[in-house]
Amino acid sequence: IAAALMVGDPQTGVMALLGCSSATSVAYLARLDRQMVSDGLAGYNGALVGCALAVFQPALPFMPPALGALGPFSSGALGDVLLTIVVGGLSAPVAAKLGPMMAPVPQWTVAFNLLALTVLGGFAAAKWYTQPPPKPKPVKLPDSTPKVIKDFSFVYEHPGMFFADLCEAAACGVAQIFVVPNPLTGLLITAGIFCYSPAAAGLTFAGAFMGNLSALALGYSYDQVQEGLWGYNAALSCLAVGIFFVPTGLPFAALAAGGAVMSTFATIGVKAVLDKVDMPCLTVPFCAVASACFLLGGRVPGLVRAKTPHSPEVNLRTYRSP
Repeated sequence: IAAALMVGDPQTGVMALLGCSSATSVAYLARLDRQMVSDGLAGYNGALVGCALAVFQPALPFMPPALGALGPFSSGALGDVLLTIVVGGLSAPVAAKLGPMMAPVPQWTVAFNLLALTVLGGFAAAKWYTQPPPKPKPVKLPDSTPKVIKDFSFVYEHPGMFFADLCEAAACGVAQIFVVPNPLTGLLITAGIFCYSPAAAGLTFAGAFMGNLSALALGYSYDQVQEGLWGYNAALSCLAVGIFFVPTGLPFAALAAGGAVMSTFATIGVKAVLDKVDMPCLTVPFCAVASACFLLGGRVPGLVRAKTPHSPEVNLRTYRSP
């Protein structure tokens, strides 16, 4: 996955490794659960923090102008490198505290969302306070608002091209988990997951595909769908179902597909709130939908939660063993 990020955006890849390393180091120094650390559960929130800070660069407006002569990487990343080390490191103890508080529901990426949105919101408020935006000029509204026409005729005229576009968008959706809009990165990440579990890789890609298709059906921007912005939360929700549930048949498939589709609706709701303050929704929709899916286990006939969450293949093998 690290190599895939380097292919799509080297700066994001470096920041992800930095955030993961910082979180893991803090976990060791704080003597957190060693099994959690060795399983990588202490570092993934830090990696996501590094990815988010590399892309949104909240410290950039506060960097000295002279640093611009060092190039875009240096001028935009120096402050965010320090932020990644500090905030990424904090993600490990925050996740460790959230775990018992949220039990039995996993903490997913709540630690990442909490820390990243706090940092982004804090810098946005500081920018607004120190550099107030100019007053908007009055705009004359048109007499009538043109109707939005959703024309899906191209789907019937060029089904092969439409399917290829959706597959590319799904690959971008997988890559957008790490805030990298690159289909090759998404395919490499999917390949990395495939090495761990073919079923998990299939669920991840299928989730992104269904999330993007749902957004298109609801009339959202084709360009945004192509960039994978509607696919990554759905991909994570579908993957979470595969990891925490036993693939017993139709109920499992319905939960995975339903989780992917509901992630689209959750994204609509979260974006409607956070767009008003110019903040990204990150993986907040995934956390909400995955938690709802998790709580359905044992309450809906046919939905069986895995005793020890692993890959779908191992979950099924363990379930069938005497």
